[in-house]
Amino acid sequence: MSLCFTTRPQPANMTTSEKILVSAYGLALRSAGDQFTLDDLAVCAWENYPDDFALTGYPQYPDAQRVQSKVYGATGLVYRGLLEFIETKVLRVTPAGRKRIKQLYEGLPMVGPARE
Repeated sequence: MSLCFTTRPQPANMTTSEKILVSAYGLALRSAGDQFTLDDLAVCAWENYPDDFALTGYPQYPDAQRVQSKVYGATGLVYRGLLEFIETKVLRVTPAGRKRIKQLYEGLPMVGPARE
């Protein structure tokens, strides 16, 4: 069974950061306390969007550094208030993140899980 749960169909023209946010929300739905690790998020983003998050030259592996770069930093999901750290490498989706996901999926049917 897949680690991830996401919704289908996917909104068109999502940014890389939005794909990570959607993957984070899928993890939150499956975990106790809505918390998940950064490593789980990297795997989930790769499972949901392998073309965007596969390690260059090794498509069978996730590129955790790419995911981390979109989570951390001055323009990252944490900085923008869409994800927050609970402890080292443990995150959750914030109310603002949930609101953004709702905006992305407004008008689309909600189904899942994405892969099993």
